[in-house]
Amino acid sequence: MLLLRVVADLHIDPAGNLRPSPGVVWHIEPARGEAGLHRRLAALAEAPAPQIVAFASAYGLLRRPTPSPFDMPEPASRALTTAIGQEDADNSVRLREWLESGASGEPPPGTSATLVATRLYASLPEWFLDAFDLILAGADAGATSGKVEDFLSALLSMAAATGPAASLLLADPALVASMDRTRLLRALRVNEWAVRMLAGLDEPPAALMALGGPDAVLHSLLDTLPDAIAVPELLDGPDGPATRFVQSLTEETVEDWHDAGRLFSDQVRTVGLLHRALGGQGVTADQKAALLDLYADAAGFRPQVQLSAADIAERARPLLAGRIEGELGSARAWPLRRGAVAGLYVRALLALWADLTRTTPPLSCATAGCSAAVPPTRNRHYCDACQTERRRQSVRRTRARPIEAG
Repeated sequence: MLLLRVVADLHIDPAGNLRPSPGVVWHIEPARGEAGLHRRLAALAEAPAPQIVAFASAYGLLRRPTPSPFDMPEPASRALTTAIGQEDADNSVRLREWLESGASGEPPPGTSATLVATRLYASLPEWFLDAFDLILAGADAGATSGKVEDFLSALLSMAAATGPAASLLLADPALVASMDRTRLLRALRVNEWAVRMLAGLDEPPAALMALGGPDAVLHSLLDTLPDAIAVPELLDGPDGPATRFVQSLTEETVEDWHDAGRLFSDQVRTVGLLHRALGGQGVTADQKAALLDLYADAAGFRPQVQLSAADIAERARPLLAGRIEGELGSARAWPLRRGAVAGLYVRALLALWADLTRTTPPLSCATAGCSAAVPPTRNRHYCDACQTERRRQSVRRTRARPIEAG
């Protein structure tokens, strides 16, 4: 198991979109048993709506990647996340000063989003705030470096309430003012920690760094769970491009599933034809002609020499694999990052790639910002260069420790 999926019991709303059923909370689980996911998706090309809803409830929504105003190279995206975190960290300071001075009058300009987030944290159970205080005090250092699933599930439990709760708070600011000020100050510590982590001012938990750092996790949650975490009014106003993009992410219809099923149905037939030619089973003249058309489309030219069906398939396979890798790269899913959350469409693409190449996808180095890949072995998380550097740092820390007197 390499990836995680986000699932919930779904239904079809009056607008025709697949949505979580009322009162249902999303949850994260390991994406096991998905080696043939691309074939199962292909089988839904003409499936009735109830069958699609049942399948999506078990395996998650498609979350097919779409062009986004946030699309940019990863270094630029990380820089943007850092800048957003730094601005929010400043807003947290201003908000704390306002709360500590008595919270009289209106909150400082530009801090409404920070205040809403703080109000949401304040709504969490008392045990959560107590546990967070202990973690900040260093009483349980291991609590922030558990399993990736546990860390993301904690984020998800908060995210599931964000949409409706934040919309309600924005519509009625008096709900924020009515909250106990002491509790708001406790909750503000949670928000301050989160934004300082985004800003690069505090070290993130080990589990989050294993997923590529704060920027990678934010993109993963936005891509796979927009209707739980997206509050358009907190982005750029009701009519901005970011708002329209977030709203488009939440629209997924039965016809979208039919389109995806037809696309994968074509791809499954293509992979079957390639394997037939490469396996020496023999192909018909029409199948060889189809192979030649497939290769010409992928390569951009038609060969001027005579090639056997196996030769054509051998040439076409890496080109088709490269196309899939490019689409996965655009979705920030290539190379894979162990334990990342991915929508069903991306996971089906990965299953298709594995079926086409008969290999296991490479993994990203667990060091945030490192673009190197590592072999997909159970215990390998870092590339050679990062692994060597980690050993050097370990030696330096050991040598720096004071020698205890006997």
